[in-house]
Amino acid sequence: MTKEEILRELQIRNLPNIPEKASWQETRAWILSLFQQEEYGWMPDVPVEVSGQILAEDERPACGNAVYQKIAFTMRWAGGEHTFPIYLVLPKEKAKATFLHIAFPLHDPVHTMPYEEMAERGFAIAAVEYVDITSDDGDFDNGLAGAWYQGRQRGPEDPGKIALWAWALTKVIDYLETLPLINTEIIAVVGHSRLGKTALFTGLMDERIALTISNDSGCSGASLNHGKQVGETIEVITRVFPYWFNEKYLSYSNHEEEMTWDQHFLLAGIAPRRVYVASAAEDSWADPLSEQTAAEAAREVFAKLGLPRSFIGSHVRPGGHALARQDWLHYMDYIEKYMLDSEKRG
Repeated sequence: MTKEEILRELQIRNLPNIPEKASWQETRAWILSLFQQEEYGWMPDVPVEVSGQILAEDERPACGNAVYQKIAFTMRWAGGEHTFPIYLVLPKEKAKATFLHIAFPLHDPVHTMPYEEMAERGFAIAAVEYVDITSDDGDFDNGLAGAWYQGRQRGPEDPGKIALWAWALTKVIDYLETLPLINTEIIAVVGHSRLGKTALFTGLMDERIALTISNDSGCSGASLNHGKQVGETIEVITRVFPYWFNEKYLSYSNHEEEMTWDQHFLLAGIAPRRVYVASAAEDSWADPLSEQTAAEAAREVFAKLGLPRSFIGSHVRPGGHALARQDWLHYMDYIEKYMLDSEKRG
């Protein structure tokens, strides 16, 4: 199917069963409930205290114009707590925007980013290795999962790993709000692949996030489930990675066409804040056509809210499945073009 054919099919599914007179906040709440109930799981709703302790510091990055810190971050709630590292790069002057990157474990996630260039352009970085939150497997007895479940069996709508990673990111934002050099008015959450799914769900949940960036997030992220001809499916992803989702989502395996909703709801539900959908031309498993078609379908919702097309940024770069330097350059350019001096820019 072409993008136009998929869009026509989606028109009958575009935010159905929403009362026409409902306010957008009511609609957003409905979308969040939908994804908690049907896909990712209901998030823990408890008061959480956060704190951080500097474990290491280096003032040499970016020719001495930035400070690198490794933080022991602790989140505490009644009955549990969990500590994991946050890696920060802070410009010497207040940042003009902040990237919150949930990253794959590569010794130190900051060094997988063009961090010196980012700091020189005035961006702050807060990076978290996702497995430091909880492991990427069916073990719910370690890390945040263990602290939350404490041996209790998961119910059908209880959170899977994506929801737990996302919930932890919202608590990292609580901590970032205490740091004077962080610009919390422009926080951009970024994730790649399974962590792109995590970034999208985080952006749906937390209205403090100004820009939600999905990089090659694929099936159950930005990619549509309806009209797929290539790439990963719900059947495959829930068979290989059932622990990412709640148990309810597994029931949609091989039953995608019975769903009255799709992943463009997730993108649309972030409005009126901004979304960026990045794809790679050769990443057929993530299905760049479906990712970009979902972005186009969500733009129709943004338009109904009076928001310009630029509120959903996008690009399709050459190459395969990766979070590349070229992607980071696109993200910095987008923020500088559309989000700084926002009163003067569309």
